[in-house]
Amino acid sequence: LPTAAPAPAPAALQAVLAAESSRPIDLEPTCMAVACGFVWLGAKDGSMLVYSAKQGDGARMWKGHEGQVSALCCGLRGRVWSGGADGFVRVWDGDCNLVEEWVCESTLRAVRVLHAGDGGRVYAATDPSRRIHVYDAHTMSLLHHLWLPKAHPSDADTSTALPRRLVHGLKSLRGATDHPTVLCMASLERTLLCGTASGHVILFGAHGGLLGQFA
Repeated sequence: LPTAAPAPAPAALQAVLAAESSRPIDLEPTCMAVACGFVWLGAKDGSMLVYSAKQGDGARMWKGHEGQVSALCCGLRGRVWSGGADGFVRVWDGDCNLVEEWVCESTLRAVRVLHAGDGGRVYAATDPSRRIHVYDAHTMSLLHHLWLPKAHPSDADTSTALPRRLVHGLKSLRGATDHPTVLCMASLERTLLCGTASGHVILFGAHGGLLGQFA
């Protein structure tokens, strides 16, 4: 079957790309977020692009990070959080102005995961690290850390602490050492689910306690 030709980029976005053609760019998308009707894109070369999700206009592009922009999420008040291979977390307002920035890990590990959860919290994880950083989205201050266990308890140790519908499929993951690759917040009892590099899912409760894990 014939395939449709790709739709051209919005005119405003084409103009931005033309203006940026003086420097080498690699706009392979690496992450995306939507905030207040605008699409935010992170690119392989560290560029960040913003344009209207509805009209495709109002396009802007700038250098957001050194190296790949690896994570984006929408926080409070239309602010967007970005994480990069340079180890920085940066917070941008709706006008694409930098509000705050800091190094997530002192060793400048690449920020791989950002997730805006319930209760005005933003979660960040670097690669490779068992530690998840928990920030207050209002003040952008670090609240505490969550840690992936070095050795996972057996089924018997965890199943009683889990909601009944999540017990199915629990396995013993004893001895695994992991780092987070994806985070999401479940509406069920405000549970934070953390997917790891080895294919396991770790569950944290609303107050940061370890609920259990499954594969």
